[in-house]
Amino acid sequence: MQWSVVAGRKQRRLDLFFPGVVVEADGYASHAGVDAFEDDRERNNALTVNNLRVLHWTWYALHDHPDELIAQLYVALNLRR
Repeated sequence: MQWSVVAGRKQRRLDLFFPGVVVEADGYASHAGVDAFEDDRERNNALTVNNLRVLHWTWYALHDHPDELIAQLYVALNLRR
């Protein structure tokens, strides 16, 4: 389920939100190019200064290494404690 937040100067949709942790599912088609690159940096910085950890997961990683990603999420959530 996507969440909507204001981060920086824009309303943002977050792919997955857990307490203190955001998971973004990044597809190359949506995140390639100069404008997307700039927007992604602005988004990450705005989320970080709002005390959120941001994990970026690709389709390849989700498909081929889901256990590794879940382990990363577990660590990120435990760092929040």
